[in-house]
Amino acid sequence: MEVKGVGKSAAEKHAAQLEKWVASEMEESGEAPKGILVVNTWRETALDERPAEDFPDQMLKYSKSRGHCLVSGLQLFVIREEVEANPNRAEFWRKKIMKTSGVLAGATDWPKYLLRVQAAE
Repeated sequence: MEVKGVGKSAAEKHAAQLEKWVASEMEESGEAPKGILVVNTWRETALDERPAEDFPDQMLKYSKSRGHCLVSGLQLFVIREEVEANPNRAEFWRKKIMKTSGVLAGATDWPKYLLRVQAAE
């Protein structure tokens, strides 16, 4: 697993670093681990103002061909909240992450778990 925090979208270099970790583990253990890239994208941009793409098209072919699962930090937050509310969802998300090659689908309903509050003046 590779975890990054960036001011923009994820980049191919992040997937390449993940692949180095995967290759290193394969060399050591003889088994191919699941590569999971978690990127907290657009971290300095308000959630409701973030561009739609966390993972640009140019990195998808590379990651899909290597079986990487690409997850945004916001998706990971939603998954955590969902599992905390209903622990039975943990197995669903484990399986989905392990089966996904490319961008993880779902876990996008962050407004359900977060409320915007105005700072007191």
